Amino acid sequence: MPGVPIAAVAVVGMVSYFSGVVQAPITAFVIVTEMTRDSDLALPIMAASLIAHGFSRLVCPRPLYETLAKSFRPPHPASPAPPAAASAGSSGTPSG
Repeated sequence: MPGVPIAAVAVVGMVSYFSGVVQAPITAFVIVTEMTRDSDLALPIMAASLIAHGFSRLVCPRPLYETLAKSFRPPHPASPAPPAAASAGSSGTPSG
């Protein structure tokens, strides 16, 4: 890409990589834009972030942080069924 500053290519590559890994394109866009403080690159950064996110979803549908969090939290127990005796035994009329 002749004529394009190497710093711009590095920033676009950085946001592409970050967005692809974490699968959070808006977060990647905001973080890299805040780091560089370069408003001229806002549109290329946003486009690269969204494109990288799309390709990342094709390769791995589950986001990285969701996969990592799964190993830290215990498995969610199945919700217990409501007691059948309590709902079937009361007919609304007093006995006796």
